[in-house]
Amino acid sequence: MILLKTGQQLKVRHREKGILVTVALIGMDEGKLTLSLEGAMAFEQNDEVELEVPQERDAPYLLQARLGGVGPGNICTLELQGEPTHMERRRSRRIPTSLQAQYHLLPQYGKGDYLQAEILDISSSGAFLTTEGPLKVNSKLMLTFQLPRGNNEDFTTGTGCRVVHKHTGQTPKEHAYGVEFNRQLALSE
Repeated sequence: MILLKTGQQLKVRHREKGILVTVALIGMDEGKLTLSLEGAMAFEQNDEVELEVPQERDAPYLLQARLGGVGPGNICTLELQGEPTHMERRRSRRIPTSLQAQYHLLPQYGKGDYLQAEILDISSSGAFLTTEGPLKVNSKLMLTFQLPRGNNEDFTTGTGCRVVHKHTGQTPKEHAYGVEFNRQLALSE
């Protein structure tokens, strides 16, 4: 569910001109939004725009709309069109996988056994994994795993990472986390 509230700051982008302005939400009524539009000179009635709607605990949503007109004081109405699109926060595309991995909590690196994990998806900047035991958000890990290469070869790599999210949805194991790598990985599908 999209969180929209009076006074909320939204970004509006003109779909053809690419102009981006910040607006304040004044009101809502059945598929129409009333906004205070700064820089309204560049917008005209029936212009198609996109609204970026930030969320408190989630990635922003993108809404498509048509401008109903701009009135005195740069007050305008927008008619929403279509369904909202959930925007992706990630910098790189995720690749579904099933890679066995080992991890070690830092700074204890080298002082004990590695624990087992399974990487369920991976990108050049992070991974989604399940672990044997619980981890805390912001924990630092050394994660090692093998990446497949061409010619039926695997390449073993290790990288430092930080737990950025504890997943509470349905997963094969109880402990599931999003981790962000300390460095970008070169991945090929």
